[in-house]
Amino acid sequence: MHEEFNRVRADRPAIRDREACIGLIMQTLPRENVRAAKTILPFFAEELEDAVKYRYHALLTEGISPAARRLFLRISEDEMYHFDTLGKIILAMGLNPVPPTRLHIPTVSISSMESRPDIFTKRIIESDIRDEIAGYEKYSRAAANLPSEYFELANLLSAFAEDELMHKKALASLVINGDV
Repeated sequence: MHEEFNRVRADRPAIRDREACIGLIMQTLPRENVRAAKTILPFFAEELEDAVKYRYHALLTEGISPAARRLFLRISEDEMYHFDTLGKIILAMGLNPVPPTRLHIPTVSISSMESRPDIFTKRIIESDIRDEIAGYEKYSRAAANLPSEYFELANLLSAFAEDELMHKKALASLVINGDV
């Protein structure tokens, strides 16, 4: 599944060359564009939270499920990439990308981890799958609702939606393959 991440990313020009993508987006967006900023600012905060959440899940599953831990770390890298890319766009618009002062990361009961680590890991994955579906839907809606002159930003948001869907599939494959 990790090879699939790399293949899909390499096939997508918006992701392959982030600086060129940001340049194209900025050519189509005026500085201090309020509508574009309102579209991407919530994603900026959510991506940071998701990156931290997946690092947290990797920490919790260390020694329980090596496959889940590796996947959590890989997804965390993707989410941080999204955070960084959105931050660069916000900066390029002349705005300040202020990260959230407080992260909203759901914590879990360690006692459930100790008594049934397999069920514990499966529950984390099931929750993450729901979050990835929600992320896919939010990015897709945001891309679809942007005016046509913001097509480059819409393309980037669509690419991020595809990443969320890819994360969901990878997480589901862990459960299907019994790697939890």
